[in-house]
Amino acid sequence: METEIKLTVLSSTALPPGCEDTQFDVFPLSDMNANLNDNSVFFQLEPVQDSESRTQGNGDGFSYCKERNYQIVNAAQYEPFLTLDETNQLVLDASQESEIGQYEVEIMIFFERDPLVNSVQTLMVTVNPCKVTLYAVSKTLADVDYEVGTGPLTTPNYEF
Repeated sequence: METEIKLTVLSSTALPPGCEDTQFDVFPLSDMNANLNDNSVFFQLEPVQDSESRTQGNGDGFSYCKERNYQIVNAAQYEPFLTLDETNQLVLDASQESEIGQYEVEIMIFFERDPLVNSVQTLMVTVNPCKVTLYAVSKTLADVDYEVGTGPLTTPNYEF
């Protein structure tokens, strides 16, 4: 009698079964607006659940399909004024006039073990010109006296 033993070996970099077809939940994004040379604007990207992790493993929506990450699609196009730091926080810090404008920025979430399993969403990023909050003359004008008249008028004498 022969017994067939089937052994499936997963590499440490492979996704668990079913994760290659999972769907990420919609992740909340908020449009970002900043004024040139003003304070930086921040937006924290929160962890996003996937459908397979909600039904497999411990069902928490995160653990089964493992680590996920965010990235700005075509990030070089928006550097240095829009970046994503190591804590998944978007940072908008505009300081160059050439950065003024409105941009449709795509943010992608993906599994670290397989970046081809991903979801992309778009947010609007607006960089406005400098915000003028105060306009003041920096030079003090000295008092000036103007003479209105120089004494009594005399009538010219004409001879004909």
